[in-house]
Amino acid sequence: MSGILAGLKDTVPVRDLPAAAEEIMAGAPGLTPRPGQLRMAKAVARLLAGEWPALAVEAGTGTGKSLAYLVPAMLWTVREGKRVIVATRTKNLQTQLAEKDAPLAAGLVSEYLSRPKPSVAVLKGKGNYLCPVVLELELKEALKKDRRARYAWRRGGAKKGNCPPLSPKTVFLAALKFWAAIGGSGQLDDLPAWPGIAAGQKERETWFYSVSAAADDAACVRCKVDCPFARAKKEAARAEVVITNHAVVAVDWMLRIKAGISLFHGKEEAPPGVLILDEAHNFPDSFRGTLEVSFSRHRWTRLRDDLKNFVNEATERIYNASSGVEKAEFAEKNGRDMAAFAFLAARADRRVDALFAKRSAGSERAAGEGDSRRAAIFPEDVGEAEECAAVALEEFLFAAESVMSRYLARLAGSDVNLARKAERLFDRMDAAREAVERAVLLLGHYREGGNDACWFEKSSFRAAPVKLQEYFPDLWRLYPGGTVFTSATLFPFPQSEGFRWFLREFALPGGAACGAVESPFDYDRQLSLYIPTDDCLQPKSGDKPRKLAELVARVANFTPGGVLVLCTSFKEMRAVANFLATEYATGRTLLVQGDAGKAELVRRFSIDGRAILIGVDSFWEGVDFPGDMLTAVVISKLPFPVPDDPIIEALTYMAGGGWPAFQKISLPICATRLRQGVGRLIRRETDTGMVIIADPRLPRKYEKLFAVLPAEPQVGLIFGRREKKTG
Repeated sequence: MSGILAGLKDTVPVRDLPAAAEEIMAGAPGLTPRPGQLRMAKAVARLLAGEWPALAVEAGTGTGKSLAYLVPAMLWTVREGKRVIVATRTKNLQTQLAEKDAPLAAGLVSEYLSRPKPSVAVLKGKGNYLCPVVLELELKEALKKDRRARYAWRRGGAKKGNCPPLSPKTVFLAALKFWAAIGGSGQLDDLPAWPGIAAGQKERETWFYSVSAAADDAACVRCKVDCPFARAKKEAARAEVVITNHAVVAVDWMLRIKAGISLFHGKEEAPPGVLILDEAHNFPDSFRGTLEVSFSRHRWTRLRDDLKNFVNEATERIYNASSGVEKAEFAEKNGRDMAAFAFLAARADRRVDALFAKRSAGSERAAGEGDSRRAAIFPEDVGEAEECAAVALEEFLFAAESVMSRYLARLAGSDVNLARKAERLFDRMDAAREAVERAVLLLGHYREGGNDACWFEKSSFRAAPVKLQEYFPDLWRLYPGGTVFTSATLFPFPQSEGFRWFLREFALPGGAACGAVESPFDYDRQLSLYIPTDDCLQPKSGDKPRKLAELVARVANFTPGGVLVLCTSFKEMRAVANFLATEYATGRTLLVQGDAGKAELVRRFSIDGRAILIGVDSFWEGVDFPGDMLTAVVISKLPFPVPDDPIIEALTYMAGGGWPAFQKISLPICATRLRQGVGRLIRRETDTGMVIIADPRLPRKYEKLFAVLPAEPQVGLIFGRREKKTG
């Protein structure tokens, strides 16, 4: 317990909201009283009562933070008639809130106030909702491709093999259309299994995304169709509490700032008054991702083809509506337009091909044998290929806009659907221009006085803002009732140092309150923490993967349940897995990230009960294995960010470089990720086990990180001596 919350234990509330929240939490049947949960609930209630403009509260694992903010938030929304947004980073927590915690909190508040339960709605990202308009277009295109394949088969004499069947994608899209027609929700999470479709889960999700409300062709802002996303928005606009994710909050901010519209309310509904960010330590990354722009060959070819198709469709409409001399005149003028159009498109294709050929070669050289495929781009890298591609693209887009505008004027609004297509295409052309300016020409690069970091990744040019502090104040002001930030690892370091870091990074206003409430877990009793100092475990040791595998094998022999191995790179992960599979037999199932999807690996690990699971980034947080499912965690090394990651490199450069920048940028990131990794083990009050941080640098060079560990570690040699058996 620390910070502003330290004094709450004996404080007598001066307003009724904190007292009511405490009374509900303390007297709720079936809930185990938790001092930290009560103090957090009172703090959230005090913010809602107007004491602070913002509250940042770290709530250790097991505190019950979801109820600690949901109960006072629901009390506030009922009494004030205002609305609350609750946003998470992960879908798992979003589901837990929607299906378990929010219904429980609503029931408690309903019983306390003797009134109906506060209404709750869930609003996910657009990629989770089917767009019927895009589905119809994509299904037509898929059927055309299948018909062409059958036509080619018949022209070949139909002698080789059977007639080509409908492609799995076509069958999937047709099944989607039928499912929506018979009352399916149109949401990704509710997709039927459809075992007869020859496609895996990843392919199906990719196909679904291509016909979702997030697709390029989806014109959600102007569309009037009653689609799944529109229905979800309407439900959210009417709800007193909306459960969503970080990215949706960021997109809503962009829409409200740029277009004066909101995902959370319509013209007749009141805007939300309070924002609660759970898993808030991840919010900056989510926010930055929303502001990221990209230019890829795929996006370019899709835009080019859609523009060609639009012009062809408009040409046909105008020609059919003309007569006599008008037809002849239009045909002649259209012929010249289409010739110029085709010439400019072909030239743009050549310039774009040259651009990607240059950058792909450079990216491969930069990546080398490591894991990173985010090759940073700097102003000195911009040359003839980039400039020629940008000029060719602009000439083509300008010509397309000119032709489209003339043809639309000639149609004079007679075709509403075509006009809507044009509006969406104009938006996509503007987005393409911005992406080329920022990600290809680097006009906003941080080394040229801008705020963009730029890189090449997965055949795509990308740019994203480095510093977010200039954006955050505008976001917080959209919620006049205040903003609550919470997470089990909200602050990288304890007490005032961590509070100052958070206030600076999130650009919070003066008067914001920071504090922490303790976890109910007894870590000194439940957790055995080891830090080996053997030189063979140094990150630069050539024998590190082999010795780490040997260490994991030893741990597996001494612990009764599952073992989670957290690595910092795919290369290291694969090497350790190989040694475990070939040289250190443990008699346990070995699960390795990449061999299956994350959800499938988690399922297998949970069912097995004694497996060894080796993973990287996505397993450091967001996985929960209570009891004997997990009794040991081995952390391969301190999780410092990769220094040549474009965002990290940019932040370090802007902070002046050297050791001060390292302490300001990399050390807090490492501390937060280390806390997340260690936190995978103890998830319940009955859990026990061991954590080994296999990085001898920690006690020798980074003693400061001892302060973030939940228990006193044992430091010393591991190899060459016999460990005491645990479990």
